[in-house]
Amino acid sequence: MARTSWTDERLAELRRLMNYHLSYEEIGARLGCTPNAAKCTAYKYGWTGHGRSALIRSERLKGKKRPRGFGAKISEHSKRRWQDPECRERMLAGIRTAAANVVRREKISEHYARLRGFRVPAEMQAEYRFLVDIKKFRPREAGEIMGLVQPARVAA
Repeated sequence: MARTSWTDERLAELRRLMNYHLSYEEIGARLGCTPNAAKCTAYKYGWTGHGRSALIRSERLKGKKRPRGFGAKISEHSKRRWQDPECRERMLAGIRTAAANVVRREKISEHYARLRGFRVPAEMQAEYRFLVDIKKFRPREAGEIMGLVQPARVAA
């Protein structure tokens, strides 16, 4: 893999993304470098200490929200990047690669199956997403409607 060159602009972007409590994986994806390159550069400049990733993960699991205005700033930045044809093509190539990666899709499916407590077969995904996203059923209720889960018994 080619060595990452850290210009002043990229360093400023790294620092900005770190201030938004993004993980190194997310920062690496946005900057087009490996998560380890972002992490090592942050350590080199003394911008972070050990345990940062664990801290961010625990904050997200506890439901701690990101700083105010985070979504708008990231959205604006993404819109500007999307207007650059070269950047757009890089992003689309990454999306195509991820979509073609069957192993990765299977891992994601397993992760959600563990969270829900049941698996949704690939041929039923569209119906399940409709019930959860559009009709606003809870995941377990959607599973019961589709016959994937036994209905919960009501105590008499």
